[in-house]
Amino acid sequence: MRVFFVFVAAFLATSFWSSNAMATQEGVCSLINEARQMIEETDGNPLKRKEALGLISANLPDLLAQRSGGGDIVGWSGKLDALTVNHNDKINVTVTTPCGINFFTDPETLIPPDSDLARSLYEIDVGQDVVFSGSFVKGGKIDLEKGFPFKEASFSVLGAMRRPEFYFVFSAISKAE
Repeated sequence: MRVFFVFVAAFLATSFWSSNAMATQEGVCSLINEARQMIEETDGNPLKRKEALGLISANLPDLLAQRSGGGDIVGWSGKLDALTVNHNDKINVTVTTPCGINFFTDPETLIPPDSDLARSLYEIDVGQDVVFSGSFVKGGKIDLEKGFPFKEASFSVLGAMRRPEFYFVFSAISKAE
């Protein structure tokens, strides 16, 4: 148990002191991967896992806000996983990064059909690698005590670590070269 607490302390200290002001895909992915590793270290013990999730949910929001540079990202890589059109002809998009973070539009961030962004999507098929830019949607709750800096759609802290799903305002999406 003592080794587990040392690991948790190391995770939190490393994550805090290695944060930077720029939103880098590597920085955010490494933070999520560190949290995943911390959960895996619980060896399936539900008491250890509950404690680890509590520590993560208490500290991750601040660390994510620091690592993401306030939520604006430029030139991240991913795969176009979904591209649909709703009844108002607005476009819904989902992009997944190589580290398993999902970025998607919600009813408030759907892409207007007459926009430059919509026109760029005509050149991309679902399943293709893309480069994208935009902003996290601010706000949200990961638990009742600590607000999450960005709107995230998972039902639990564990879900948010295993496969985070962030609402996102896309400003650019293009085929990867």
